[in-house]
Amino acid sequence: VVKRPTANGAAWFVRYVIPAATAHEEIALVGEIDTKQEAVVGNITLNNYHFGEGEISLTEYRPNFLRYDYTAEGNGFVVFSEIFTQEGWRAYIDGEEVTPIRADYILRALEVPAGEHTVEWHYRAPKWRLIEGITLLFSIIVLGATLLTLIYFIRNERRQKIKA
Repeated sequence: VVKRPTANGAAWFVRYVIPAATAHEEIALVGEIDTKQEAVVGNITLNNYHFGEGEISLTEYRPNFLRYDYTAEGNGFVVFSEIFTQEGWRAYIDGEEVTPIRADYILRALEVPAGEHTVEWHYRAPKWRLIEGITLLFSIIVLGATLLTLIYFIRNERRQKIKA
């Protein structure tokens, strides 16, 4: 196995964030930047556009949960090699929910504070409570129908024994 030298990994700190006014500008800029050092964000206001360095590593991976541990000398900007979605994924730094940012048109990113911290991403499907409710309702219906069927067959068997 040969590691591709241009790969950025699961997550990485960038030093510069470049704002883009439109989606077209954002896509165009992504083709011109060094993604290891820079990220493009569309139509949001950040506290800073120049960030410190840091190290981040993926320490736990499950389909609906990601945990990263990082150390940063100053406030940082981390890009995650994951698709940005409006619903479903929630980000937490040390247990406090934070708002994710779309970077490089399609990836997730976060502004992170200095120091040693843990970033967690949790996925919960949109409308999950409704889906759970519907599943519970149909599970109760199936269990009830199974129970009624069992009672029917037991009673029917007893009747046939009494007649015999």
